[in-house]
Amino acid sequence: MVLTQSDREAVLRQHYTDHQVEVSLPAQREFMLFVEGKGKVWKSRNIHYENIDEITEALIAKTPLAVYNSASLFLDPSYTDEKSRTVREAKSDEDSDRTGTQTEKKGWIGGELPFDIDFDHLPGWNNYREGIEIARQNAVRLVDDFLIGDFAFDIEDLDIRFSGHRGFHVLVTGEAYRFMTKEERRPLEDYILGTEVHASGFVFTSTLTPSRSSKREYEMYSNDAPGWGGRFTRTFTSMINQLRQLQNEEKRQLLDQWGPRTDAKANYTRPNWTSDTPQPLDDKTAKEIIAFINNTDALRMLKKTGKLSQAMWSSGASHKTVATLVHMCVQKCQLDHGAEIDRITNDIARQIRTPNSIHTAKFLPCVKITREDLEDFDLVLERISQLVGDEPTTISLDYDVLWEVNNEVFPAGEHTLPKWKAHSVLFGSKPVENSNELTTPVAE
Repeated sequence: MVLTQSDREAVLRQHYTDHQVEVSLPAQREFMLFVEGKGKVWKSRNIHYENIDEITEALIAKTPLAVYNSASLFLDPSYTDEKSRTVREAKSDEDSDRTGTQTEKKGWIGGELPFDIDFDHLPGWNNYREGIEIARQNAVRLVDDFLIGDFAFDIEDLDIRFSGHRGFHVLVTGEAYRFMTKEERRPLEDYILGTEVHASGFVFTSTLTPSRSSKREYEMYSNDAPGWGGRFTRTFTSMINQLRQLQNEEKRQLLDQWGPRTDAKANYTRPNWTSDTPQPLDDKTAKEIIAFINNTDALRMLKKTGKLSQAMWSSGASHKTVATLVHMCVQKCQLDHGAEIDRITNDIARQIRTPNSIHTAKFLPCVKITREDLEDFDLVLERISQLVGDEPTTISLDYDVLWEVNNEVFPAGEHTLPKWKAHSVLFGSKPVENSNELTTPVAE
């Protein structure tokens, strides 16, 4: 049998016939489906199923484009007030119910702590594989450095998943955290992002004068200090080492790339890496930073004492220049050592993609993975192969397509591929739009 684009619904139906979704306590969760109809995509929520068999029956019948379930548990998951529409046209992937009163009336009885990482709003990628690699690195930091390292969550309480598209989900499932309120969850997000963290969280600070516009003196924590203090010191050391390898003109160029993206305040706000652009340094500030970097005695003093302000002052830097360099290092520390999570953890109405359901953007399933799988995205693809199957499957393409998952071009015609890959290439690729994409290796 040769599969074509017209077989998408049949393939979805067969997937849900062969593979049940994985949801704990389904009777206490709200479900949401995205379904096609009348030329539009409709979002249907406030859905309740008693068990997995009921869910399977519904998915086979409806062949939805997306399947979500609430991270929270409710006494009455299907409750909806008269002013809320259970079914409405889906304008985006936004899947949170912002009607707090309605959520309360469902009878919230706790739930997991969900963390979501997507690469679409991060810098440094030019194609899907580069983007998913950045998301993978963020997921590793989230699990190792924050959830396990700083918060001491148990690895057995972490439910790690590939979303099926642009990133990863991590849910903290331990009973001890089930009833954390929205107010208790928000600081977890801030800390992981490294945002709204007071300056003293990154570097020891003291004021030189009691006035409101007081100048600060900075002293770095030890390299192995826990939390953001140690991360700042390691970031600062890395920045200095990079700059020391460059000529002065190259130093200036790199400093401008690291320029402040936001205004410095007592609490540092994490920038939006795609919309907040670096502000080039003025000549005086740049020259003073470069003079400090080139001053061996000042760097030796810093290494011995950790007193950043005094070391920079000894090379002729002003208070303003010291504060600017600290701000630049904080932002680089936030990007390099924070985890770029979306703010969903404190949203108790949040819906998350259901494991084993198909994400139709790339036509890959959301799959549960292990911490070890996060070491290499190919291990994640192996999990998908194990779920969907790898038996030879022949597809027919009407036009050349780019399969972004592995940056491969498949020309029009028939191709025989492992089942999981065949489905993704056929239903989750995009047409080749210009000759530049044809420089991508062509699949044989």
